[in-house]
Amino acid sequence: MKYPSTREPTSTTRLRMINTTESIEAHLSAMTVGIGTVAFYYEKIMKLGPDPLREDAEIELVWESLQKSKRSIGYFLMDQSKIAGIGNIYRAEILFKAGIHPDRECSSLSRQEFDAIWFYSVQTLQKGFVRGSIISVDDKEAVILGKPWTRRYIYNHAKCGRCGSGIKSWLIASRTAYACEQCQPKVGADGAGVNRKDDVKLFKSRCAPEGEVVLEKAGADERYGLKVGTLHLLKESVVVGEDDLGIVNAKEAKKEKIEVGEGLGVEHVAWVEEEVLERNEEEIDLKLDLLKSSRQKRKRAGNKHTRDSDEIAPQATLGFKGRKPRRAPPPRRSSNVEK
Repeated sequence: MKYPSTREPTSTTRLRMINTTESIEAHLSAMTVGIGTVAFYYEKIMKLGPDPLREDAEIELVWESLQKSKRSIGYFLMDQSKIAGIGNIYRAEILFKAGIHPDRECSSLSRQEFDAIWFYSVQTLQKGFVRGSIISVDDKEAVILGKPWTRRYIYNHAKCGRCGSGIKSWLIASRTAYACEQCQPKVGADGAGVNRKDDVKLFKSRCAPEGEVVLEKAGADERYGLKVGTLHLLKESVVVGEDDLGIVNAKEAKKEKIEVGEGLGVEHVAWVEEEVLERNEEEIDLKLDLLKSSRQKRKRAGNKHTRDSDEIAPQATLGFKGRKPRRAPPPRRSSNVEK
């Protein structure tokens, strides 16, 4: 945003950065922030694995590391020292699209299976970069599957939109993993099974087919038929996977989240122009008022909307009821701050 900004720091703002030469101000929200010299930056960056969003991502380093690992692929994808940028939502969606069970041992994966995982890592992260939201379902398939599978395939869903099977959930390194064991077999093509010993449970959701991957190497600037990096995405129109997309600004991303009941705190848009949000605040408020009015009319008419466990957006049950999302309360005073 432009400096000086009228936006006040929130309770979670850990760092305020100001560039008076370029008249730019940025507020960073995080649990903890470490500040140091350029040497400190390089010390941290060198600990990260290849990033699927970078043009210089070294896929072979990831493959070599994966072949030596006895961990599950679900654990591996969340290890930022092995591959950078993949969080819990992306892990669930990438492995589903690749048809790989999260508990498959890394060393049991074939090169083709790994290539599929890398392909969908690049594809889904690029789509998130363009759209300003984590939307893993291809646009054409979203129309076929319908709600609630218009944004994500299995994350926080009780059933699989493709086959109707129940979604299983369990913990991998204290984070919830998800799988459709019909679409993500426990046993690979080579007969290798999963390495899990404990039983999974049917996931009870609280919320609201892609063709076979063609992995053809295309040249120095492209890998497996999908151009890596983000520089080529900064255009009015760009094709990512099956979708013809256009770069989405902060206002559009915010409105899209409001319309589907997605909590604004769940996902973040990096570039937020202050004047854009202020200029469109009335438009966003109007949309919220219309949503609230529509719900009130349905309630008065006695026609309550059926809320099946799979038909409510994940964040709709966390306080979004047709109004602006509330600010998070200030952190409690404590000598032990949880990271």
